[in-house]
Amino acid sequence: MNLIVAAFGYLIGGPLAAIALLVIGAAIIAVHARRESGEVGVQTQILGDISISDTPLSLPAPAVSTLPSLRAEWHELGRRFESKNWLHAYAIWDEYTDGDGGVWTIVGCGDDIQNKSLEATMEEAGNLLLLSSFVLPQVARETDAIDRWLTTAAAITESPIEWSGEGIDAGRHTTSAVIKKVSQVSALVCKQLAAKEAATSVNSVTATLRVPPRIEITNLTRRVWPIERHNFTGAEYYIDIFNSSATESLECSRVELVALSPDVIGFLPVPLHIKHDDYETRDFSINPRSIRQIDILTGPINHPRTQKEMIIPHTVNRERFSLPRDNYRMTIRASARNATPADAVFDAWVDRDGELRCVRVRLP
Repeated sequence: MNLIVAAFGYLIGGPLAAIALLVIGAAIIAVHARRESGEVGVQTQILGDISISDTPLSLPAPAVSTLPSLRAEWHELGRRFESKNWLHAYAIWDEYTDGDGGVWTIVGCGDDIQNKSLEATMEEAGNLLLLSSFVLPQVARETDAIDRWLTTAAAITESPIEWSGEGIDAGRHTTSAVIKKVSQVSALVCKQLAAKEAATSVNSVTATLRVPPRIEITNLTRRVWPIERHNFTGAEYYIDIFNSSATESLECSRVELVALSPDVIGFLPVPLHIKHDDYETRDFSINPRSIRQIDILTGPINHPRTQKEMIIPHTVNRERFSLPRDNYRMTIRASARNATPADAVFDAWVDRDGELRCVRVRLP
């Protein structure tokens, strides 16, 4: 084949052309033979300039798999989130308190088509998170892509999720929350993720997106003491204090009753009891992605051998006494070093059946 090409060159351009084509053909055959023998050439692209090396390279198998950089994808998504059609958009969270879960709704874009378009872009961003080295552990398990994205956006930017209150929908109690300027918040998160991708080596094994520790007041739980164990009974309510950071511990944490209406204690604030600890301890630490539980109230149930009165289990031990039966509103604050304090409001009372009741109140 190489001789045929040379003869063709001789007919067209004379002896010099024939010699040139002969040399080029030989080089092509040599490269083809090297590829057939298993040697691979290396091609590297850096900032648009391509340099080719024919030196065979034998790369060792990587110790762990590495993820490709998504810098360009995050930049493009950030540009799309800055659309003028979405400047006034906000996200609404509606959740049924009977345990059926909740759903995010995007509104404020001007019409339903634009709302759906923003939802689709958020879904794309939530799915891209699963391909990123920087997906937060607390959202990696989220099955809904929009939930995954909005949870990440709120965590990274510390954007406030404002509770808009409680309502009743078809006889079921609901709670609602709002993230305002959701497209601008999303654009900022995309820019931050793009910057992280640019600053981190592709081969980095330990790259993580550091989220500062945040203290949160989460679940309210009711427990009735088993009479067969204690020879008396009653009810208690306690809350979970959650550290949402994946890497940072919360230190010098404390939970206090900061307001009570009517205030029958008279010397607020008072530190509250740490569950499973003594009544002398007031400060504690919380490991990343962990909780500590805090007792906030004890009282009666409808049983002849029950605790008779309401008691707030604070740790000012010499001044702890029972409360007159009344309807109380309690404001509880959780704080820690280098973290923004979190407040929660609860209503407490004893109902007509003699049962202690306590509910969390979502204020606008």
